[in-house]
Amino acid sequence: MWFMLATLVVSVFSSNAHSAEPPKSVAVLPLRSKGKIDRELANVLDDLLLSSLQRALGGSTRVLGQTDMDAMLGFEKTKDSLGCDSVSCAVEIGGALGVESLLYGTLSKLGKSYVLTLSWIRQGDASVLNRHSETFAASDEELAPGVSRAVAALTKTAAPAGAPAVPAATPTVAAPDAKDPLAAWEVLNGTWYVADGAIYGTAGDSGGHLMLKDAPRDYRLSVTVQYVNGDPGATLGVGWRSMVFPGGPKTLRNGTSGLQCYGFNFAFSGIWRVFRGSGGNWFAVSSNEPKWAISPLIKQDKNRVVIEVRGSEHKITVNGTEIFKFSDASLPFGPPLFATHFAGNVVRFSDVKVEPL
Repeated sequence: MWFMLATLVVSVFSSNAHSAEPPKSVAVLPLRSKGKIDRELANVLDDLLLSSLQRALGGSTRVLGQTDMDAMLGFEKTKDSLGCDSVSCAVEIGGALGVESLLYGTLSKLGKSYVLTLSWIRQGDASVLNRHSETFAASDEELAPGVSRAVAALTKTAAPAGAPAVPAATPTVAAPDAKDPLAAWEVLNGTWYVADGAIYGTAGDSGGHLMLKDAPRDYRLSVTVQYVNGDPGATLGVGWRSMVFPGGPKTLRNGTSGLQCYGFNFAFSGIWRVFRGSGGNWFAVSSNEPKWAISPLIKQDKNRVVIEVRGSEHKITVNGTEIFKFSDASLPFGPPLFATHFAGNVVRFSDVKVEPL
């Protein structure tokens, strides 16, 4: 299994811990780009910032992003927030949104590093809950971990003195340890557990989703998927380039988030289809619309699935034979994901490998 190693420089500037309760709502303003930073890159970091903040604060805190602000304030007003990098500016926008706190920040490049600076303020009295600056390597592989570290530092030091950490959503799962294959994964929903060295999954009311915590931008995902019980005609999914975002139709992380990714969906009966999910909407990538294809490559009991993604090129192999390939650059990065779609169906995932390309 590939694990990410990174060198970073961290500097933290924090105010004294607040005696009041932490805010129950926060609006995340679009990052302001400084220097030679592409706006598209800043947009990606905006999404990462939203999902990381929601994960850190838990389902009890309402987190608003640009889409929410567009709906509440209108596009032009939200566009004005792109230049917001001061307390007074943030307080004005926060008052219009009716939230208890706001988070704003800047993204700049220093040599071969990105510098992400975040400020979290309380709306009512314009007090600064915390500030944090994170410096990390200017590479695609470091974007998600860098943002996660920044948010973890920001929210940890902003909590009231003596307050317990906000727990993340924890669906039923075996307690991870050094030998637990689940230790490198995040359970988004459903029930996931370890037995005989493999990962077993079954869906809840809104499916079951398991996402790897870290992965390189381009990689080869290999997994053996085995039918255990339930309906062999029920579909499941092997996903890649996945990302969790606040809102959406899914009930991930205690109903706070939606999911986007590429997905190879299939059933042990032999049907299959490839989808691309973006912003809560799903589109068929495979050319067999409007019907699912049927392939003799898919076996009724156990299948070895290999996904190779390099840049905009994607290739899917089942049991050693290519079943589909396509070009699409909509989702530039993100880790692998396993999905079980129907309650009562148990699927076994084993011999999982993620290799950088």
